[in-house]
This record gives sequence, structure tokens and C-alpha cells, in this order.
Amino acid sequence: WKCRIRQTEKLSTTVRQLYVRGDLPPIVVGDFNDSRTENSYWADDREYLDVQEEMGKYFQDAGALFGYQLIDHIWVGKIEGFPGASEKWEIKGVEVDPNVRNPIAVTNGKTMRVSAHHTIVGRLTPGSSFVKTSGSEARN
Repeated sequence: WKCRIRQTEKLSTTVRQLYVRGDLPPIVVGDFNDSRTENSYWADDREYLDVQEEMGKYFQDAGALFGYQLIDHIWVGKIEGFPGASEKWEIKGVEVDPNVRNPIAVTNGKTMRVSAHHTIVGRLTPGSSFVKTSGSEARN
């Protein structure tokens, strides 16, 4: 399980290194195979929690805000995790596309679930902007 933690740390570090001051905080999306409720590939809950904690230092799990516990994620950079960000992201909503939820296949007359993956759609907009005022940041 420590390999997954190192991979998550490397991802988080790389994204932070590539971040450019003045930009919006980054968004990281993809298959993280880390839901307790899906066909998880994690060794145990400790591994799941360690990855959530590592990503949670700098990112907000948009799906979790709307009650989703999926293996596919939209991680939205937190304003405090990316100093000098021009604005923060406002997460308006996250939805699972009902047309591809729980994909199935029929083989030899048997119907089976072929994937734990879901197409998730996030609605985000730039939120509060920040301006420099007398050496500190203030919201517009």
C-alpha cells in the first residue's frame, strides 16, 4: 500500500511544481481506485484514508461534496494550497451521467457489470477573486 501513497505524493508534488502563480488552482481528474463502496483495488481502509489525506492537503474532492463515493474523482485545487492563485474554483455541482452508470455487457446470455467506473461531470466556475491590499489578500 505504500506504493500507492508514494504515487499520490508524486502526483500532488508534480502538480504543485507545474502550477503558475496567478493562474486558477489546478484540477486533477481521473481514476483513483479509492472508494470504499465500489470494487476497490485498495489493500485496506488505511490505504484509502492515507490517499484521501494526501490529496486533501491541497485539493477538495468535488464528488464527495455532493455525496458521491466513486473510484473516479474530480480533485479541485484549494486556494490555500496554491499561493498567488488569481481566483478560487466554485464547485456548482457534480453528477453521474445516468447513460453510462454501471456499464454492463451481455456475454453468452449472462448480464454482468463490466466496470466500476462512472462518467462524472463537474460544474465549476471561477469564484471570488483576490486582490493585493496593503500586503494582504482580500476578497472582491
